[in-house]
Amino acid sequence: MTFLHFSGIVFSMVIPVKLKINLGIKTSYRISTKLKGPRY
Repeated sequence: MTFLHFSGIVFSMVIPVKLKINLGIKTSYRISTKLKGPRY
């Protein structure tokens, strides 16, 4: 296993996780704003 191959695997594993985290943060933010209502 070369370094490039290993970094490729890590890359392909990290990106979906980051996307899921970003989506989760956005959705939770929307839900919280809907529940509490606009503060400003």
